[in-house]
Amino acid sequence: MPSRGAGGIFCAMKNHIHAAALSLGVSDATIRNWLRGGKLATPGGGVPANAAEIAAAAEQFASAGNRLTGRANRSRSEHRCAYPLDGNAAGRRWLRETTAAFRDSGIGLESALAELARRRLEAAGLLTRDWRRHPRSRVERMLNRWLETAGTPPAELFSGLDPIPETGDPLGAFYLSGLELGRRSQPGAFYTPEALCRELAPVTSGRLCDPCCGSGGLLLAAAGRNFPPEQLFACDNDPIALRLCLINCALFFADPDCRITVEQRDLFTAPPPLRFEQIVTNPPWGGRVNGRDRFDAALRAGLRLLTPGGELQIFLPRAFLNVERHRQLRRDVFSSGINAVRLCGAAFPGVMSEAVLLRHRSGIPAALTASRPGTAGYRLSADELFTTFGGIPPDASAAEIALLRRLARRSDRTLRGRARFALGIVTGSNAEFLSSEPAPDRPGVLRGRDIHPFYCDAPTVFLAGEPARLRQCADPELYRRPKIVYRFVANRVICAIDRSGVLPLNSANVFVPEPGYPWESITALFNSSLYGFIFRKRFAAAKVLKTHLEALPLPELSAAAHAGLRAAAADRDLAAVDRIVNAVFELSAAERRLVEI
Repeated sequence: MPSRGAGGIFCAMKNHIHAAALSLGVSDATIRNWLRGGKLATPGGGVPANAAEIAAAAEQFASAGNRLTGRANRSRSEHRCAYPLDGNAAGRRWLRETTAAFRDSGIGLESALAELARRRLEAAGLLTRDWRRHPRSRVERMLNRWLETAGTPPAELFSGLDPIPETGDPLGAFYLSGLELGRRSQPGAFYTPEALCRELAPVTSGRLCDPCCGSGGLLLAAAGRNFPPEQLFACDNDPIALRLCLINCALFFADPDCRITVEQRDLFTAPPPLRFEQIVTNPPWGGRVNGRDRFDAALRAGLRLLTPGGELQIFLPRAFLNVERHRQLRRDVFSSGINAVRLCGAAFPGVMSEAVLLRHRSGIPAALTASRPGTAGYRLSADELFTTFGGIPPDASAAEIALLRRLARRSDRTLRGRARFALGIVTGSNAEFLSSEPAPDRPGVLRGRDIHPFYCDAPTVFLAGEPARLRQCADPELYRRPKIVYRFVANRVICAIDRSGVLPLNSANVFVPEPGYPWESITALFNSSLYGFIFRKRFAAAKVLKTHLEALPLPELSAAAHAGLRAAAADRDLAAVDRIVNAVFELSAAERRLVEI
């Protein structure tokens, strides 16, 4: 099937591609890449020419390879995954066994949830004897209506299982465990584990709201049992979550007429009309709202809900601290009263990003305390946030910040504006384009794992497909000339000089510095322990980006230092490199211990 003609479709058929992507629940880029790779065809074998043809061809291609329901595509995944309960092994066993019984029953999730809620409230003594015929309390009326609409499951459904745990949020955990992974991922529905709830500063007075409350765990953790329920406000766009929230509040306060305000509303389209002295929330992180990341939009909406002098505590992904695209968000929040951030670690099942707790009180001077468990934390000024570091170093102690500050005071040059960068090739189908068999017309392909400090392994795969059909490819001349190659997926810079003209795969990227600074010195500096320390503490990233490399210092060196680095690089002697680099930056013995890998 011809594929080059697909390239001309991309601009003219942008709306068709977007419509097809929406219908399948995938990104526009996915559809474009399938077109470019020649994966999509009409029944007659031609290139799809409109939205309907594109959607039909994409559906056929995706279905044939199970591409829309596999784990890689979280938004369409049908895999269910038990959401672990904090606490003891008995609680986790209950969740595992109860979820298994539900899956084998064939009944609806709401029916099972309502039955578990009934059992939990009954065990707590919050249901009267004839509540089904004569519901009197708020919880009884809600549960009665719920069972009527959802249906009462067979009495034997959960018989023989352990009692429902009395701690934690077993109903919320069961709810999430019963949902398809894709249904959780799309709205960002991951309830806050108890370990994160314990990171909150207690709230003792004022109106307290969680505008993304889920089953209410975070709200109740902040309030405590002595907090007046009538001062609590819970909002969510999920009606099932709100039922669970009301039930959990009734259990928490031992009051079936609990006077908490529970409202179904969307924070982004219909925020609460009131203002609050205290807000705690764990908003959805995934997706975008009006062009912003959902957590960005949630943070800004939360700030608007605060009264003057009010305090917001919000969980955000670690990317908020130092990723470049969130710089304006950090600036806006910092200037209006951020006073503390705390890195809490990986907290959500199936979510790789670590969580950060941001505390914001309007009117606080523009300085913040940053910390993580096990460190004393440090204070950061506005100048350091936006000029020195460009973000909040997420994983540093006070001593490490002191070293970073000293290094930042130097006036060293960098690669910014002094190098040409290029990404590695993206094939779109390695099985089609890569071969393990060398041939005269098959150039070698360098993968990230082939790159080591100062040298590269010989290629073991070769480009066998048509280069014009590659999904991504820079100017081939840039690949063929001498260049510095580096691993893309890494938590530090690992680089080497390549003079063989090998093609880098997308796990390996390249840059060509301008003349004037020896390449051997650049690779020696970037591979050193000190630069690994700078990368880990300033960027804390799992991928090496152009902006990271452009921020690393290139100090003025003596001819002897350049010669020493060149010799150490030739010998692949990292210990010798470290000795020279540590001397150049005048590291003390204590600082050398900080940077050791």
